[in-house]
Formats: sequence, C-alpha cells, structure tokens
Amino acid sequence: MKINKLKQFVVSVFLSLVMMATVLAPFAHAYRSRNDPAAAFGMLFVIILVWIIILLICREIYCWYTKVNLRIKIYNEHTELLKGILVACGGKLPKTQQQIDAEKP
Repeated sequence: MKINKLKQFVVSVFLSLVMMATVLAPFAHAYRSRNDPAAAFGMLFVIILVWIIILLICREIYCWYTKVNLRIKIYNEHTELLKGILVACGGKLPKTQQQIDAEKP
C-alpha cells in the first residue's frame, strides 16, 4: 500500500514538473523575444488556462473510467437505506453538528 502511494506521489511530482516546464518555457521565450511583459503575462495566462482545461477534462475521463461518480451515488443510496433501517428498528439517528448548534442558547 505504501509503495502505491509513493508511486502516485512520484508520478504527480513528475507531471507537475513537466507542466511547469511547458508553461514557463514559452513564457520565458515570449518575454525575452518581445521584451514586453504584458504580452508575456498574457501568454502565461492563456497557457495556464489551457492546462487547467486539459486537467479538468482528464479528471472527468479518469472519474468516468474508474466509476468514481457511480460509487459516490451508490454510497449515498446505501447511507439513506441504512438510515431507513435504523429508524424502522426504533433507533435514533445521531444529531448533526447543525442540529447541535441550533439547540445551543
């Protein structure tokens, strides 16, 4: 288990470095060639925006592939079913933090 977490950490650090290099290299080139900070920062903004869009798309593909959204939906359904069973058996549901705060004077 620890090896998998280490692998994930190494891969995420590597991908972060690759992303930084792909973002900063065009930025540095634009700044040196034009000597115009506004154009260079505009290019940096566009590159970062494109990377964010790419990461969001990749995240959605990953969540779809690993069925994360489906698992969350199933866990929520199970929670509701278990609450129903608990109430049907005469048990009381634990109070939420909001209910506890509302009861305080």
